[in-house]
Amino acid sequence: MDAHSTRNAARAAGRGGVLCLLVVGLSACTLTAPDTAEYGFGIRGGDVVIAYPLCPFEAIHGASIAIDTAEESDGDGFETIWGARGPRTDAARLGEFTVGSDRSFAAEGKKLVGDLPEKFYVEPLVLTEGEVGAGMGGTVDLRKLRGAELGPGEYMTWSGEVMTRAEVNAQRRCGAASPSGG
Repeated sequence: MDAHSTRNAARAAGRGGVLCLLVVGLSACTLTAPDTAEYGFGIRGGDVVIAYPLCPFEAIHGASIAIDTAEESDGDGFETIWGARGPRTDAARLGEFTVGSDRSFAAEGKKLVGDLPEKFYVEPLVLTEGEVGAGMGGTVDLRKLRGAELGPGEYMTWSGEVMTRAEVNAQRRCGAASPSGG
């Protein structure tokens, strides 16, 4: 199995699926649990900052914010209120980025009008092996966040757990394809 195939198998295993290995004529398959890592969010200098869990072979390409409009419309129930692409910094590329402004991204496709709502959905765009796809999205509740006691470098997850940036990333099962091996 070449490195590219190994990385793809590890990615599939990290997202839930079937992982099969072929070793000198012997093969084995196993079902894997889906990767259910939560991202963290915090407030830094008045900005909402996301700490998104990434594997070493992934990078953030952009992000969008949507609000739930299911009660107000006949559409899909969500309206995009902000979107941007092209990370400006290494921190943004590595998963730590500001939402709702152009601080972390070079090109805002949709500018935020007014303030961030109390509750919104964030969907990152993740670059993996040259392909951009929708990442694992999640909800940010600013009411919950304002009531949290976070230290420097700490983030809160949707479930209320407080984590550092390293702990957010450690939730991911990146597989043997990652340079760190796990």
